[in-house]
Amino acid sequence: MDKFLFYFIYKRQLKENKGRIGSSRYMACLFVSLAIFFYIGLIYSIARYCSYNYLGRSIAFSLGTTGRFGTVVFMFLILFFVWRHYDLTKIQEISDYYASQEKNIYRFVNFVKFFLIYLIPLLISIYLVNHSIVKQNH
Repeated sequence: MDKFLFYFIYKRQLKENKGRIGSSRYMACLFVSLAIFFYIGLIYSIARYCSYNYLGRSIAFSLGTTGRFGTVVFMFLILFFVWRHYDLTKIQEISDYYASQEKNIYRFVNFVKFFLIYLIPLLISIYLVNHSIVKQNH
């Protein structure tokens, strides 16, 4: 999944950036990092939903000022490790793989696949978190 996301963005950015690898790599790494962050959020929402509905305990945490700072640091760590993972040899391997697989990566099916990779975990997370909120009676 992450290789598809990386290549989908990387290939497009190479065209827009006139072949500059650095900025294309950075943009592709940002998109992969965002997808990873969404999937971590999905895991959290599943844990929160199960804890609330099956154990009767809420594991919700507040994102105060320190929580927001921690989230930003965590996101930058994800980006750093994704950046380190996709070095030039890895990019060449992925490019060779997708170049041999299909001529045009920007088909309708791939656009749908790209957006669903982001939308499905986000929508499921929203649903699960909304169904694991403690309801207060007035």
